[in-house]
Amino acid sequence: MKKLRQSPLTQRKARDFQRLMTHQASEVEFDSQGRTLIPGYLREFAGLTGKVVIAGSATRIEIWDQVKYHKYMQGIEEAGEQIAESLAEQGI
Repeated sequence: MKKLRQSPLTQRKARDFQRLMTHQASEVEFDSQGRTLIPGYLREFAGLTGKVVIAGSATRIEIWDQVKYHKYMQGIEEAGEQIAESLAEQGI
């Protein structure tokens, strides 16, 4: 996000991507035990109806429907070598 915020406003793709990543953001309040409610529209968007997974991802956490998360992780684990090669080509 830091790099994205520093990109020129004249770059449409940067503006579009920043909007895409933040348009559903909302402030939440925590109770005295550090808990918060996930807004209904975000629960619906993520399909959170049963068990969830709270996954660390670099500098953030992600909240997933448990079944969807495990399916997603299986797919990227199977493609891990291809992902690594692609990133290496980009210097990452």
